[in-house]
Amino acid sequence: MPQPGNGDDSRAMTRDRYAALWWENGSAPLAGLLQVGPTALRFEGRSTDRQALRRIGFDEIRSLHLARGARERVLGRPVIVLDIGRRDAIRIATPEPGALHELLDALTRAASP
Repeated sequence: MPQPGNGDDSRAMTRDRYAALWWENGSAPLAGLLQVGPTALRFEGRSTDRQALRRIGFDEIRSLHLARGARERVLGRPVIVLDIGRRDAIRIATPEPGALHELLDALTRAASP
């Protein structure tokens, strides 16, 4: 049985809040906080010209993937791409090393039925 703190407990290694940059609908990037909740993602942030608070239910996410290719990156950063059925997908980057993969794992688990 895994014991907390000994490296075997993956839940102890996962957090629910991340510093993040995100882009949607071709707008300027927003910087702020992304929270992975029990049923939805919550974005809260701002850019130079606007402030935003956004909630996306996991049932709204059609697909997600990690975009590493040069054509898919944003500002040179690899991103997580969320397809929510609109014209432009939401792209998410994290400034912390390793956080993007951790976030991808958390989203994959949360969005799976």
